[in-house]
Amino acid sequence: MLRLPVLLPFVLFAGACSTPEPFELTFASDRHESLDLMGMAPDSSSFIRYTAYEGTEYNPDWSPDGAVLAYTRWSGSDADVYVLDQATGTARALIESPAYDADPDWSPDGGHVLFVSDREGSRAVYRFSLADGSVERLSGSGVTDISPEYSPDGRSIAFARTAPGETSRSAVMVAAADGAGARAVTPGTSQDALPTWSPDGTTIAFHRCDDGRCALWLVGADGTGERPILQDENDNRWPAWSPDGQWIAFTRRVGEGPTDIWLVRPDGSESRRVTRWPGADEGATWRTKPIESNP
Repeated sequence: MLRLPVLLPFVLFAGACSTPEPFELTFASDRHESLDLMGMAPDSSSFIRYTAYEGTEYNPDWSPDGAVLAYTRWSGSDADVYVLDQATGTARALIESPAYDADPDWSPDGGHVLFVSDREGSRAVYRFSLADGSVERLSGSGVTDISPEYSPDGRSIAFARTAPGETSRSAVMVAAADGAGARAVTPGTSQDALPTWSPDGTTIAFHRCDDGRCALWLVGADGTGERPILQDENDNRWPAWSPDGQWIAFTRRVGEGPTDIWLVRPDGSESRRVTRWPGADEGATWRTKPIESNP
């Protein structure tokens, strides 16, 4: 049964560092056994539970106006893209097929949603039109492409590509919004994945994984200036740039412990823990509409 978002108590660790702007963080959490989607301000003492499905809900992404939440819903081995109208609390399937359909990302104008599907073989990037429901394939065959994201101006997309036969190496790719001219902006000698654009569109954050542990890196959208942000003994992955460009949210696992949401400055300073839970808090995204304006 679908439920309206409800406000529940939440304990937040407050570090001795700058306070982020009051934008909302939305992430997956197993506080209610299965992974549901939660929302909270980084300096808040409460959170919102958006979904209450018996399966798994993941990959949240807000529409540009902050009104509709797109996400992946898993039911067994099947994945589909759903949308939740935050004002009414109603959810419906947006992209549904017998294939794997996941990883939604809204276009800046709200007219399209990127997603990943294996409906034609290997996983590739597709574009769904909100106007007429049409679906267009944007990336090539014979490779595996995942985690697409529009640039802030909507003219380009970034995604991660794994070459045929590879299992431990992938590169961050940048292409035109229609998928044309795809080119690697990282060398692809490690697992480079989950790219996220800076608000000014000049820089891409991503995670780089080697031997099962990931670190946060930056690279220019033109492929220059690659450098690490956060490279330590912890597993740091799934970066997400804040709407004002001042913070990067990410998922951290310390040793064999649980996953939590953390923040760090783009220069690697002021890392701080946002959630504290003995289970899983992971895969955060930002809502561009401040949480104080939520209905």
